[in-house]
Amino acid sequence: MAKENDFFWKRLARFEYWPSWVFYAPFLIVWLYYAIRLRSWLYFTAVNPSMHMGGLFRYSKGEALELLPEKYLPKTRRFDERPENAEFYKTDFDFPFICKPDFGERGKGVWLVRNEGDWKKIYSELDEPFMLQEFVEDELEFGIFYYRILGVNSGVFSVTAKGFLSAVGDGESTLKELIQSNMRAVGREEYLFDRFSSELDRVLPKGETLVLEQIGNHCRGTEFIDANHLINDQLVKVFDEITKDIKGFHYGRFDLKVRSLEDLYKGETIKVVELNGVNSEATHIYGQNFTLGKAYAVVLKQHRLAYEVAKKNLEHGFKPQPLSTFVKELYAHLRS
Repeated sequence: MAKENDFFWKRLARFEYWPSWVFYAPFLIVWLYYAIRLRSWLYFTAVNPSMHMGGLFRYSKGEALELLPEKYLPKTRRFDERPENAEFYKTDFDFPFICKPDFGERGKGVWLVRNEGDWKKIYSELDEPFMLQEFVEDELEFGIFYYRILGVNSGVFSVTAKGFLSAVGDGESTLKELIQSNMRAVGREEYLFDRFSSELDRVLPKGETLVLEQIGNHCRGTEFIDANHLINDQLVKVFDEITKDIKGFHYGRFDLKVRSLEDLYKGETIKVVELNGVNSEATHIYGQNFTLGKAYAVVLKQHRLAYEVAKKNLEHGFKPQPLSTFVKELYAHLRS
């Protein structure tokens, strides 16, 4: 109980663990300011005209990926409903593969399907549009936030490296004890105990690292690491090339895997597993060296950037979503 209380206060003190509505609530005034300047309550939906709602919510992750050139994509299939035959996956996928909601956010409902046993559990619970995706085993995973202001410039606003939830042996503690003592594993203990049930009593040698979770989402214990030092002109050129033929995409985060930094700068072996729109976060702010004030300064710059992108798009004739559509989608989003 003492350990749980300790974790509670430590997580409360770190804004990366706050509910998103709490963290972003102060920026409603920023939205209001820019909405008045652009004379549009929904100006932000014009940031990415090719994405439903600009990529704010209730947009298809599968359709967003289809905007990209095929060479940058892992094999992905989208389904509006669950096929009656549970073995339909065998047509295109071998274990392991990823199963995730087509309209999901923040890693909710994302699963790494390792075997037939995993699949039986997941298949029985599929009740909404979903995607199956090839599992890319490259070790390097980044979130790269790119923008393009029509007629002005383009750039990379943020780069986040991802550190997967892991247990590091001390030569004394069992795997179960290492999981229980890891603050990033809070809320995941039952899942991890089940997955590693045959190894919980094993004592990891000092310095040995065991990756507990291979999905790079914060809700899965992933650590977000500030990697903005990787931003340079070559990286911008790579993403200019990736997006050059996409009409109506100007602002968002590419969650990707790549074999090496050298390949990243060459634009090679890049596989984009998710493309986010105007709801994108500059996730490097959740790095350990960021205070709340420093993080909020970045978010202010991000809002300014979205305003500049929307302003140019509106000048070029792009239109925001109708208010009636927004209200309908917001209602559906809040109910889901």
